Amino acid sequence: MTVDRGCVSAKFQIFELLLAFCSVNGVRSVVCKLFVQSPTIQEVFSRRGQRSGTQSTDPFLAAVQWGAQPVQSTPNTPLLAIDFLKEIFEVSNHRHRQKQYVRLSKSLLSL
Repeated sequence: MTVDRGCVSAKFQIFELLLAFCSVNGVRSVVCKLFVQSPTIQEVFSRRGQRSGTQSTDPFLAAVQWGAQPVQSTPNTPLLAIDFLKEIFEVSNHRHRQKQYVRLSKSLLSL
């Protein structure tokens, strides 16, 4: 399997940016909340009456998938994804959102 280095670089930069937002007081909880509560790609397209043409992907699950990638094939990107997932868990746990926390925990079992 070959990995497009441009795609990996973009993903790396996205996770860097998300973590930078998480380091700002007041922004961290908003970013994590929006990331977890955002609609899936399929839901967005269905509201518009279009077909996505892609696999239904939840942004949180996409981060889980990137966190599960081998570090050898995508240097540092999985580590940043895991750091970002940690931020999401800290925010969810701090806000005592049990249902959300259980859903997120089950998604991480693959890691």
